[in-house]
Amino acid sequence: MMVSLLIATGLAAASPLRGEPVQKTLPGSIPVIELANAVGKVKVTADPTATQTVVHAQPLTWKEGCEIRFSGNSNLARAEVVREGEPAGMACRTRWEITLAGATELVVDQRAGAVKMEGLTAPVAVHVGTGRIRLRYDTPPTGTVAASVGLGRVVTHFPYGTWLNLHETDAKLGLVRTAIPNRNDSDTALAAGSKVGNVRVRTVLTPWEERYGAGPVATAE
Repeated sequence: MMVSLLIATGLAAASPLRGEPVQKTLPGSIPVIELANAVGKVKVTADPTATQTVVHAQPLTWKEGCEIRFSGNSNLARAEVVREGEPAGMACRTRWEITLAGATELVVDQRAGAVKMEGLTAPVAVHVGTGRIRLRYDTPPTGTVAASVGLGRVVTHFPYGTWLNLHETDAKLGLVRTAIPNRNDSDTALAAGSKVGNVRVRTVLTPWEERYGAGPVATAE
C-alpha cells in the first residue's frame, strides 16, 4: 500500500514505516527540501519540467517504532527518519528516491550510506557521516555546491560551461575526485580538501581546447 499526501503548511502526520513505501508530493512552490537524519541510500533526480517534488521512501530494514516525519511551509519541506527512544535515524535504514521539480534546492544531512544525484541544476549541500557522495550536473549550476563526507569519498562532475563562484568538497578521511570543464573566460574556483587521503582534480577540455590549448581554471589545495 502506498500513501500519497500533499503538504501545505504546518506539521504533517507521521507515517510509520512497516515495510511499505511511503510517498509524499510536495507543492511546486517549495524551493528547498531538507532530508535529515537518514541512514541508507538517497537517489536524487532533477526534472526541470516537473511542477511538484516527489519524495519516495522505501525501508531497507524495519523495526517497530520507525517512522518518517514530514513538515513544511510555503518555501521549505523537511523529511526526517525517527525512532522513538533512540537517536533519530540510527535504527531505520531507508532507501530514498527524490524527484526535484525545477530549480528546487536540496539539503541532505545523512549519518551513513550513499547519496547519488543526477541531472541537477540547483545548488545542493550534502553531508554524509560515512559513505559516498556522487554529484553529477548535466547543465551548469549557479551558486555554491558543497559536499562533505567524514569517511568515504566525494565524486563530482560538471559539464562544459559551468560557471561557479565556488565549488567546495571535503573528505576528512578518503578521496575527493572532481571533474570541471576548462574555460578560458571562466572564474570557476575549486576548493577541495582531504585531511587523510587523496584529492584528484581533472580538467575536462573541449576538442577545440585540446587542439589549441587552454589555461587552467581549477586548482586544489
